[in-house]
Amino acid sequence: DPTIGTDNYTRSKVEAEAIVRAAAPSPTIMRVGVAIEGARSAADPIVMRQLFEVSPDNPIELVHGEDVALAIANAVAREAAHGGTWNVGGGPSCRVTQRDLFRALERTMRIDPLPPEAFGRAPYYTCLMDTAESERVLTFQRHDYEAIVRDLGAVSYTHLTLPTSDL
Repeated sequence: DPTIGTDNYTRSKVEAEAIVRAAAPSPTIMRVGVAIEGARSAADPIVMRQLFEVSPDNPIELVHGEDVALAIANAVAREAAHGGTWNVGGGPSCRVTQRDLFRALERTMRIDPLPPEAFGRAPYYTCLMDTAESERVLTFQRHDYEAIVRDLGAVSYTHLTLPTSDL
C-alpha cells in the first residue's frame, strides 16, 4: 500500500524516505512499529499522556526493542535486504489495540482498570503491519506479545505521574 502522511509526524517520515531515496541509489529503509520493552523510556510520562488522547480501539503493532536491533543488524549483514523497504513489527501475536496495551500496563503497574472516559477518541498514526516478507529475509521476530508484557512488568513505574487531572 502507498504510504500516506496523516499528520506532521507521519508526513515528515514520508518526506524523509523521499529524501533518502533521492540521495542514495538503493537505500535500505526500516519502518519500525511501536517498539517498547523493559526500558525506562517505556514509562515516559509524555508518551503516556499522549496515549490517553488516543482511541482505545486504535490498532498498533508492537515490536520488542531487541527484535528491532536484530532486524537492523540483519539488514546490514544480509545482501538480500540491501535496497529494500522493511516493515519491522512483532508479527501476528503483537497486533493489538491501545486498550490491550493499557490493560497490560495496568496489570504490570498493579493499578485498577481505568474508566473508559479516561481515554480520548483521537486517531493515531500507528497501524498493523505486513511483516511476512521482512521476517522471511531478516528473521528478527524473537519476542511475542507476552514477552513484551513481561518486560514491561520489569519497569519501575515509581517516577510516573498519570494524567488524572482530566478524569
